Amino acid sequence: MTVREDITLSVVIMHHPARRDALPSLLAACDPLPVRVVEDPDPGGPPSPLRTAKRAWAAVAEGATHHVVLQDDAVPVHGFAAQLARAVAARPGDGVTLSVQQTSPRNSYAVRRAALAGQAWAPMSVVEWTPTLGLALPAAEARALAAYFSEFPDELLEDDDFVTPFCVARGLRVFATVPNLVEHAGLPSLSGYEAEGHRPVTVYEPRWLIPQDHWSDPARGLAPALAETGRGDVAVELRESRCGLRFFRPGTDEPLEHPYTWDWHDWAALTGFDGERVVSAWECAVAVAERRGDPGYLLYARMPCLTLEVWAASFLTGALPPRLSTPLRGTEFEALVRRRALETMLDTGLSAADRKALTAGDSAALLDLALSGAAAGHQTRFSRTGQEAAHAR
Repeated sequence: MTVREDITLSVVIMHHPARRDALPSLLAACDPLPVRVVEDPDPGGPPSPLRTAKRAWAAVAEGATHHVVLQDDAVPVHGFAAQLARAVAARPGDGVTLSVQQTSPRNSYAVRRAALAGQAWAPMSVVEWTPTLGLALPAAEARALAAYFSEFPDELLEDDDFVTPFCVARGLRVFATVPNLVEHAGLPSLSGYEAEGHRPVTVYEPRWLIPQDHWSDPARGLAPALAETGRGDVAVELRESRCGLRFFRPGTDEPLEHPYTWDWHDWAALTGFDGERVVSAWECAVAVAERRGDPGYLLYARMPCLTLEVWAASFLTGALPPRLSTPLRGTEFEALVRRRALETMLDTGLSAADRKALTAGDSAALLDLALSGAAAGHQTRFSRTGQEAAHAR
């Protein structure tokens, strides 16, 4: 598919015959892209996405400038072909990943942070795996990735783990689209991930009408404060209804998905922010809700620990560096993206017990609190030295 005179897309779906029933709807969602299907060469063998990825990345169409590989459990947004073309055209020299799932700690945080800041792009980590549910690369890089993959035995299973070191070695930056352009279909895993259950992506809504200039609008481009190398010194995480900080510590070789984070209240000072200020801001929000007779106040009074943890996760995501120094933009679409980013944080971040205890009204109040927390955090001034800017006035 020709996007403009100097950009032509090549698109393939890496497919396992066990999912043949899902293939027609995916092909239809990609129309009018000229999609080709690359099938697992040994579908009866041990599970191995890498086995099929080797062939998918080598299948670059003649004359294409960019190659896109979709997995067969992807669910694209409405108008996918046009959005994909515009996104690739906006970053022709970079890798473009079309989704980031919530189980990716640093990358999902980068997407959520960008969503809260009104940005269209999120830089991907150079230490975490690169999301490959949908990934676009310049054609030359796609061929080089196929050659790189060919050096590894199929028994290594994963393809996404190897994309990151490949890109780092070649100096190829990878950015995620915000919002994400594809979601997991929720089909049974073919690679041993059944225990993880549903693995939703970070910011996705299939029927959104994404503005035509969203990907190329300079105002939504990669702001200087978000244009990092992909390392990031901290990520904010909500897990089992607790807010935690995940610090990047070079040379420690920590498992990427380990469940042990640093308590936000005790360790926020390492980011140059006082945890007590977060508590004070939450107390002010609760007091305002009480004065107004806000129904959400009943939730805050009944579940103070939960609401404080949600507030902290939202507030710190909006406040901690790197962030924008400008006020939040106020377009209707940006508000939808911001809201969805926090909805998915709550969907995956609450404990089963808390989720069961919440009524529909409680859930709405909790989301409103998260939105207020993110806005308050974004507006808060701070110093990396740990000195409160409020005292400096």
